Amino acid sequence: MNTVAKNIRRLRVLNKMTQDQLAEKMFVTRQTISNWETEKAQPDIEALNALADIFNTDINELIYGVPRGNYQQYQKRFVNMIPILILLILIVGIANWIPLPVRHSPEFDSVAPLLFIVPILAEVIISFCLGVLILAVFSLWFDCSLKMKNIRMLLLISVVLLIPFICAAVGFFWQLISGEPHTRLLRDIYVYRWVRVLLIWFFPFMSGISSFLFFNRQSLTN
Repeated sequence: MNTVAKNIRRLRVLNKMTQDQLAEKMFVTRQTISNWETEKAQPDIEALNALADIFNTDINELIYGVPRGNYQQYQKRFVNMIPILILLILIVGIANWIPLPVRHSPEFDSVAPLLFIVPILAEVIISFCLGVLILAVFSLWFDCSLKMKNIRMLLLISVVLLIPFICAAVGFFWQLISGEPHTRLLRDIYVYRWVRVLLIWFFPFMSGISSFLFFNRQSLTN
């Protein structure tokens, strides 16, 4: 069961309020808010009612949290996110299965270079969306947010995990201009299964998870 301190902090963060802003609305000092969130002090019933009004919730959520199976106010975005992600994965997957012009067709020469990059790009998008989707589903029942002092590290991790594919794609288009059909890294992705699994599935999947945690973050700097 969540404590009152954790519930106050969670609702404050979800409402994008700093301790100073909440203190101003409550007509108390910032230290008072800090004491409530660190369990050094407990708000009285009047303070709890005032907090419930500010957070647009009821006092039971401040005291007990929300029982499993009920949607918290912030979970609405996860409910909306899930069908969008599923639809995106289906669209990309179906588009990737659409046959491109065959080798003997007049259009083949103009699209031949894309035969190397389009399937890989589709798989990267699907892998990334799956990482986001899994945490979005779990967030319907569990708090999937991280409490970090340096929340920008999550965004940095998301970008770093995609660097190998970004480099391969940039190299592909660079060599495309000079007439080369594909880069060596892209060729290795097709030849070596472990390279494909690592760069096309595992890294983008973890990047999706890290991106979700970044946008669902809770900063400890306030």
